[in-house]
Amino acid sequence: MGNKETEEQDKEENYSFTGKLYKVASANEINIKYNYCRCDVNQPNESEFNYELEITKIIDENQSGQKEKKKTFAIDRILSLSETEYKNELAFIVRVPGDSSYLLQLTNETVHEDFALFLQIALYETEQQKEWDQKDREKIRKFLPKVTIEQYFREYEEKRMQLRKKMQQKQIQNQNQKQKQKKQRRKKKQRQFTPTKFNIKFKGIEKRTNQYYSLAESTGSLFLWDEQKKEWKLSVEKCQIVLQRSEAQAYETFLLISDSKTKETKFCSRIKNSFHPKFNESNRSFFWFYEAGQFTTIWLLNFDQGFEEFRDCFTKSLWEHLNQKPFKKVTNQEYILKTHQNVEQQTNEKEEEEEDEDEEMAWSTSESSFEDEESEEESFQNIDDEDESESEKEKEQEKEQNIESDDEEEEEYENEIEINILEESSEEETQSESESIEESSEEERTKIERTGIYGNESDPDQQEEFRKKSKHEINKHLAVGTNTDRSFVLRGNRMGVFKHGGENAEYLHTIQDISDLEGNTFVPSKLMLHQQDTSALFLNPTVKNTVFKMDIERGEVVESFLGNKDIPINTIFPETKISQTTDNRLFGGLNQNGIFLIDPRLSKNKIVETQRFQFKPTSRANLSSICTTRDGNLGTGSKTGEIRLFSDINKRAKTLLPGFGDPIIAMDTTEDGKWVLATCKDYLLVVNTDLGDGKNGFKVRMGKNKPRPIRLQLEKHHLLLLKGRVNFTAAHFNTGQGGEKSIVTSTGNFVITWNFAKVKRGILNRYEIKKFSDRVVRDDFVHGTDQAVVVALPNGVHLKKKQSRIYRK
Repeated sequence: MGNKETEEQDKEENYSFTGKLYKVASANEINIKYNYCRCDVNQPNESEFNYELEITKIIDENQSGQKEKKKTFAIDRILSLSETEYKNELAFIVRVPGDSSYLLQLTNETVHEDFALFLQIALYETEQQKEWDQKDREKIRKFLPKVTIEQYFREYEEKRMQLRKKMQQKQIQNQNQKQKQKKQRRKKKQRQFTPTKFNIKFKGIEKRTNQYYSLAESTGSLFLWDEQKKEWKLSVEKCQIVLQRSEAQAYETFLLISDSKTKETKFCSRIKNSFHPKFNESNRSFFWFYEAGQFTTIWLLNFDQGFEEFRDCFTKSLWEHLNQKPFKKVTNQEYILKTHQNVEQQTNEKEEEEEDEDEEMAWSTSESSFEDEESEEESFQNIDDEDESESEKEKEQEKEQNIESDDEEEEEYENEIEINILEESSEEETQSESESIEESSEEERTKIERTGIYGNESDPDQQEEFRKKSKHEINKHLAVGTNTDRSFVLRGNRMGVFKHGGENAEYLHTIQDISDLEGNTFVPSKLMLHQQDTSALFLNPTVKNTVFKMDIERGEVVESFLGNKDIPINTIFPETKISQTTDNRLFGGLNQNGIFLIDPRLSKNKIVETQRFQFKPTSRANLSSICTTRDGNLGTGSKTGEIRLFSDINKRAKTLLPGFGDPIIAMDTTEDGKWVLATCKDYLLVVNTDLGDGKNGFKVRMGKNKPRPIRLQLEKHHLLLLKGRVNFTAAHFNTGQGGEKSIVTSTGNFVITWNFAKVKRGILNRYEIKKFSDRVVRDDFVHGTDQAVVVALPNGVHLKKKQSRIYRK
């Protein structure tokens, strides 16, 4: 670096100076980071023409116990270096894209020019890959421009806005390209698709070689759903419907449908859960989803005779397929058979009008216009409309190019598109809706594309600090406060704090580097708010028998609760449904074979030995999830689908509801314990435990009084939209005063909300489904209302509010 005669001496000294380091958030927000530090320009590994600026905090004698802290900046083209003045003294501004800006001020101002020269030489030699010479003195000055702090941030903000604009334009171009490719693929599929061709390909997939015997035989008509025309098309007017099984495959049952006249096989497949089966008792019909290669279809059977026999045989066969054991081993067979006997009720016209009036009034308090919201909803349904004219496409492209200048429109658009699935409307109603939709669909599509991943949330720049420090992590856990308007999101070993009390989810700050009492960082596997949102409880996946407590105000773990070394803790839960709203310190723990109460006030082993229930290892309870009522009754779900209801934590279950074979992902219950909600991958299960006279299945045995379980599933058009890939996240009731009114869950990019009052009355096809631009990780109601839901995406947090009127599709 310069004079070769002094090269060895220079390397020895490493061009070392002392000074102060400031962290700069803006021109008016400059805070000290290192009060006294050493500044070195080094050559790492003594590599030629490769330099780095290293700033090391100097530890005083009084701070001898602290760890050494340093910031290292590679001196290359990416690094931004400038000269400036701060408090009338010379200084350097240092910045790397994606990191904060820093201000470096040397203690001795007389050596400022020397240090500046070293930096200029390092930048010059890095770029030119050759030694500098005195004759290059003028050339190297450009590498360290002089600016004021205000000018620096003004130029930086302009560059940042330009980059953001380019990124948004690129995102829009990518979205347009994907939409175009999607339309081309769908057109190609439609040209290729006919029922006959499908059947030929289908029979090749489902080739069978074994001998089969019949389990049930019925007759009826076969229909195929036409997604374009939104109607059922007759495939076979008279068909033979047979459930068959081979002795060689004990728990594999085939559904075989053939034309009664020609005996040609129209459908043949082993039955499985991915069918998303649904029976309609009133119409004596059965529909299912099927995917074969590139084809996704919905089939429907209308039975002439043998409906009940087919339904029960199908239910038994599916149970045997999932559990791999004979159905006769089930102790309560009637309960299992009831699962597919849902009778969907219809409201009469008077009730329906009253409901719609109430809903419209509720929406009108927060929304001044309904027509725009309806247009938004319909524009989502028609976003891939293949009859879109060329002139409309040109208008859309012009709008996309002017997106950045349309700030007012961006502020007005607060919600992503929401679809409300209700009863069928008349043709006149549908036509009038579609006419008003066409007028604004162009504008709404532009809004969708602009909104992108951030939708109805805070400015993306506010959350950048939370995301950028854990680029390889995603948001995984969400906890919504009950006593405060705060939501907490885990991302690796960091926890983001958001405010959900306003119109948007506002990012507040990040709690960095979650660690135990010894300072060992870990990535929590469970998160639960505790003691009126003043603390958070974590589980460390590498320490199976300990719960860690964080003081949220301090942002650090302050206690650890060690249980029995032989009793692992797989999950934690509040002692009662309302415990988190109180200062109650007790909470519960769950593992595969037991439930127990944890009391932090105990010495050493924190598990209360008198308040635990342990299953025998041979029982294979396989507990996976748990919930509690207001009175502290408990409900557990298992990996094999059983639901157990306990009156107390130290007693045997009062009620056992047999499982269907699908693992239960999550459990919830109403405060009074009259209803239980279980989440499975493909459906939700709602069970009424009320026995009257103040009794329920938690407090007394239900015995033969077990009710028909309610099975919540998606409708056919949404199954096609998702290509049958349903994977529900933990479903929740809303909490707080006023009782439970809604159920929320999500799958893929969609959040789904059911009206609980209608579910209890058997109206199961009326739900709201809202699309986000990325996969939904977790979601839950804001405490005290069912009108707002906090939604965590892999890289963002939303606040979804009901702002549109329910309409009839």
